Amino acid sequence: MSSSSSNTSDLGTLIVEGEPGVEIRVLDGDFTLRARGTVELKADLPPELYMINWKGADGLRQEVVRLRSGQVRTVRSEHTPRPEPSSANATLLSVTEATGHPIGGDSRRADIVVVVDYGTKNPAAPEFRLFSRDEAENQFRSDGRAVKDYRVNQLDGTTACVFHVHPETYRLQYKSLQGETLDQIVPAFTGRRTIVVVRTGVGEVLVKSGEELGTTFYDGIDPTATRTFTVSKEQAADEYAETVRLTSVLLASLATRRTCLGETLLASIEADSADPMLKIYAAATIVYRLETRLSPSLDATFPTDESEQRLFVKTWLKRASKLIAPIQGKGVPADVPVLAWRIRELLGQRSHVMPKIATPPMLECAWRWAMMQSVSSPNNFPKSFSFRSAERGAIGSSPWLVWRAAAAKGGDVADKKTARGTLQDTLLNLAQGAAALVKETGSTLVRPDALHSLSVESRNVVAAALRLLSTSSSTSVIDVAKQLAAATQLPSGTLLALAQQALAEMSGNRADQEVAASGPVVTDKRKAAPALARPILNPDDPQKGRFGGKAEVGGFRLYVRFEETRRDWIDLTLIVASKEPMDDEIAEFFLHDTFKPNRYVEPFNKKRAELTEVRAWGGFTCGVWIPSRNIELELDLAALPRAPRLIREL
Repeated sequence: MSSSSSNTSDLGTLIVEGEPGVEIRVLDGDFTLRARGTVELKADLPPELYMINWKGADGLRQEVVRLRSGQVRTVRSEHTPRPEPSSANATLLSVTEATGHPIGGDSRRADIVVVVDYGTKNPAAPEFRLFSRDEAENQFRSDGRAVKDYRVNQLDGTTACVFHVHPETYRLQYKSLQGETLDQIVPAFTGRRTIVVVRTGVGEVLVKSGEELGTTFYDGIDPTATRTFTVSKEQAADEYAETVRLTSVLLASLATRRTCLGETLLASIEADSADPMLKIYAAATIVYRLETRLSPSLDATFPTDESEQRLFVKTWLKRASKLIAPIQGKGVPADVPVLAWRIRELLGQRSHVMPKIATPPMLECAWRWAMMQSVSSPNNFPKSFSFRSAERGAIGSSPWLVWRAAAAKGGDVADKKTARGTLQDTLLNLAQGAAALVKETGSTLVRPDALHSLSVESRNVVAAALRLLSTSSSTSVIDVAKQLAAATQLPSGTLLALAQQALAEMSGNRADQEVAASGPVVTDKRKAAPALARPILNPDDPQKGRFGGKAEVGGFRLYVRFEETRRDWIDLTLIVASKEPMDDEIAEFFLHDTFKPNRYVEPFNKKRAELTEVRAWGGFTCGVWIPSRNIELELDLAALPRAPRLIREL
């Protein structure tokens, strides 16, 4: 139905209007794209039927219109839904009254307000913990002095949790739809209130009990639906609507790797008074679109000419840099220095070194860029609990970096062994050592039988390294290392340790690999612990409630000895004591699932069986099985009053 040619006098004018951040597309009867833009699109087109698409954060809206010769037709997206912040606004207004003073009243202070949007009927009220960072130990604490006040206000089925805090970055903790405790970063800017709107739901999780599978339901938070923005202390709650809408639009773009940016939207974000969070979201959108050679703007296409591409990329990167340049001072999240480094990297300014960052970033893309930078500056990233947890427990909740709070209780090869050398040299050695794993035909496929002898961690590193090295012949090794860090979302130190472990495994030099210091893991010939047939009741602490819940049973007692060797971890010894000699008998210890391995067998020496050199980064429940006596013991280390603070709180 499309007209291939028409006289100018035969054309009509189609004007399509939409909201900032909403992409407008006009397609003809053959579904050929005839015009594209945002806010207001004006196109002279031949007379016929046209389909108009408005695509925004809240979905796709379509309308079919007929354009006649000489006609000027204006079409508005009157039915495009806007995210309604009405319940959040009402709650925030009531919270202002409930707290007895205006939120953010002290210009030197900040506030974090968590607003709960209940997505189900009769939901369980979620609980939130806010952790401030202890500078001395470079990790977060729930009882830090920065959190000055915590109040909950409920109105019309909504809940608002108000924290009056010092400007800083914080770790917000809550339960997920899968029953796990999750963490993510929330900033608190001087003189502003940070509003975090979360949505509840019900998750269905399969649980194994013996040989059967059952279903467990959890009330929790869906992190992918979270919206975070900030407002000035002078701004009234009824003025939040546009900020909420723009936040939703930008976060949806980040999550889907699309763009919502047009000149009108960017102009509002570039204003001095605009929310700094919107500036961060927009800058991140620009950077990830450009690094994949896509236009960050709805109003412009990525050039095909190389010289035009360079100018286009440079212009947009400078625009992204200007967006984040004013965001300074206390409370600035790590995303800002990470973005600044990535922008300079893409501009070819490789001598720029990113400053040390004390906390993980908010956004998943910023975490990926930070991992790339760790190749050049491995010492810029602390070995803190939060970094370890984010590294090992990120759950893929784009656009946010969200991780399991219990993901780093136990150590692994990267913790127990200090890797030496550089990641670049190790990758080259790994590629040479893995040459036998690649088919002689030149295919980049790896023989499954050759990989089968490697540990799971080594298989992943070998496969990723081979894939990158085989497809990046013109790329420097350091760039390959950065790509590998980005692909695995692991810092260079962890990658280096894992790569060296893979080298040791491929060479068969088991002496170079870290092995359990204790006896062999239980075999099928030994009577299995009954606890293994019981369902996991606590996803954060898998052994809790599975070994009977008692530390003293039938003349046996399970206890622990702590040794605080450093500020950021605890060495402990787990001991089973018997009232009578138990020579030639054994005790099986079951640790948190983040220990590698997490199951040990120790012989009794007279009246004691000990599991030594257990390095922990937080509390967990230990279970013990004594098969010769059918005895089960259970000890929750975090519940012990005399346990070190790191064990009780992490």
